[in-house]
Amino acid sequence: MIKSPELRARLLFIVTLPLLLAACGGSSDHSSSVPDPSDSGSYSASSGVAQKGPFQQGSIVTAQELKLNMTPTGQQYSYQVTSNLGTFTPNNTFHHNLVSLNATGYYFDEVTNAISTGPVTLNGLSDLSVDTVLNVNILTSLTFQRIQTLVNQGQTFTAAKHQAETEVLAALNIPYDSSYGDFENLDLSKSSTADKMLAAISALFVTGNNAGQLSALIAQFQSEIAKNGSISTATQAKLANAAKTLNTQLVANNLTTQFASLGFAISATDLNQWIDQNGDGVIGQYRFAITAAQPATVTTMGPYIVPSSQNGATVAVTAGTLYKNGTAITTPTVKVNTNDSLSISLLSSPTAGNTLSSYLQIGSKNIAQFSVLTQQKVLTLGAMIGGVGIPNDVALSSDNNSLYIATMDSCEVTTSCAPRVENGGLYTVNVSTPTNPQSIQRIIYPTPLGNAAEFANIVFANNGSIAYATARNNGGMLLILNTTTPLLPTLISATRVEEPLGLTVSASSPVAYVSDISTQTLRRYNTSNPSAPVLTATSPAIPSQITYLSLSPDDSQLLAANQGYGDIFDMTSGAFGTSTFVSTSPSTNVNASVYIANKKAVTVTKSSINVMDYTNPQSPTVLGSVPITPLSSSEANVAAITYNATLKEAFVLSGSTVYAVNLSNPATPSISGHFTNTALANSNTLIHLGIAASSDGHTIYATGANGIVVIQSN
Repeated sequence: MIKSPELRARLLFIVTLPLLLAACGGSSDHSSSVPDPSDSGSYSASSGVAQKGPFQQGSIVTAQELKLNMTPTGQQYSYQVTSNLGTFTPNNTFHHNLVSLNATGYYFDEVTNAISTGPVTLNGLSDLSVDTVLNVNILTSLTFQRIQTLVNQGQTFTAAKHQAETEVLAALNIPYDSSYGDFENLDLSKSSTADKMLAAISALFVTGNNAGQLSALIAQFQSEIAKNGSISTATQAKLANAAKTLNTQLVANNLTTQFASLGFAISATDLNQWIDQNGDGVIGQYRFAITAAQPATVTTMGPYIVPSSQNGATVAVTAGTLYKNGTAITTPTVKVNTNDSLSISLLSSPTAGNTLSSYLQIGSKNIAQFSVLTQQKVLTLGAMIGGVGIPNDVALSSDNNSLYIATMDSCEVTTSCAPRVENGGLYTVNVSTPTNPQSIQRIIYPTPLGNAAEFANIVFANNGSIAYATARNNGGMLLILNTTTPLLPTLISATRVEEPLGLTVSASSPVAYVSDISTQTLRRYNTSNPSAPVLTATSPAIPSQITYLSLSPDDSQLLAANQGYGDIFDMTSGAFGTSTFVSTSPSTNVNASVYIANKKAVTVTKSSINVMDYTNPQSPTVLGSVPITPLSSSEANVAAITYNATLKEAFVLSGSTVYAVNLSNPATPSISGHFTNTALANSNTLIHLGIAASSDGHTIYATGANGIVVIQSN
């Protein structure tokens, strides 16, 4: 005995279907009415499919011919669904092009992954003068009554169907586009963009609803939209709640399995694109997001391509700058046309973890969302490079694979060193794998001036084919090296400089600057012939032993710094012109500096990183500033800085911390990440620090008390 009422009902439904169709062999014509001559002809359909999920085998589809005014002609045909994929064969010849469809049966529930507990009825309207299939689905059902209303109001069938489809999608927060095609041509088992839209909407309506509740929701939607092209707030709320709980991954898996025999596959992303799961009126495909933006960085997102249903609309954004076809819009609103490309630029928050958003709107209706999440850089220890003496400076080759370390003997920083340890020199390291440095080599250069064995500075030039270095032993010297073989640089020349400590080179011309702390002067060398550098200018004596030198990109300014002292020289003529003392206050003191543009430099003080405008050196302007951990009394008042113009990011070593500094907006510099380690701590016995970074900013090399600290960044 069958005890389940639901099972008895399903069996009765399926068993009685053959009796209904026995006289016609699968289809039947219940009328012999004479066709209306105004719209009569001969029409056919190649196939048909009934889908909520797919209707099950044995379900019934009824096709009824209509006159142009949507009244029945009396000609009606019935078809039986012949597979669990919802397929049926409409093999009749139709005498009118307009056909009304009614499908009733059990269906595959893509949310529960089971056959429905009861039957549901779906409707549809087709025009066989343009359509070649007779499909019925959730979307044809939602437009069914609205089309009839609009035709009764005097519209043609074509115009009414277009308006109804536009209104139904709008009610679901989907802007209509002509590329979707007609609803009656969609098929869950196909792979077009609009077929995936159908799958998402089908899943939305069945979420949380059994067959009876689904039927009620469809009927409610049909009735409401038929009146004026919109749905009630109550129906909107039901669908919004369903959207929030819809498990698109589960639905995608279930549909893929159901249609596996057809080689069909769909992903959760395919479904997410069509659902507003946030409740703000924006479906997934129109959510543009940057999830790892640097602090205070202008980011452009999009594009939003204007669909045909929004042709001629006036749009605005709630924040940021709107771009239309690449041009910034300076007015509050702008009119758009089909296929216009819209994007928005937003300034990310300076605070890690913050999200800033902007909506593209038509009136008060959100149609797209643009959001940017500020991602804090995560700096971690990658490796330590020890056994290299006391590092003074570090430089990285242009291919990021070879590291040069300028060091002095360990005995230079201790009062007791017996026997003397001689481990200073120029070290080269293979850092093609930064976390596993290899082939550490110490190089001492025999020169006519004596062995160059203790180095203060190292810097690459000429796109990495040449390196400049300063050696402090045997009277001191400026060295020029051939780095064609990066790990075995060869000596080109050695030039006497009594006690070199600061070094910089021009990025655009063969010029090098060296500070000589024995005479407290700066020297300018022409190195167009690297084998024989020529001293072209010497500065007046400076009341400080200059540790750091930085040159503006146009070679017009030279900034000399040492432990808070800062002096700018006008180098426009190539000679040492007017010098201006610029460290007039704590905010303008300079421990280290680097130019980021002509007349604009980033400087490091004991407690801040500043962006300075030196257009008028006599009155320097602080464009922006960000605080850092103040140096302690046991730490040397020195720092190191390097700048990546492509990333608009500086890396600073101060005390025991390395800072990544975002400089995309010089007025609002921000710390995008930092790394603190006692291995970086410097004592008052140290007079020079060095820092270098890979071109992608992911690896940083900083001098420590006993070696190089390799830092990795996300």
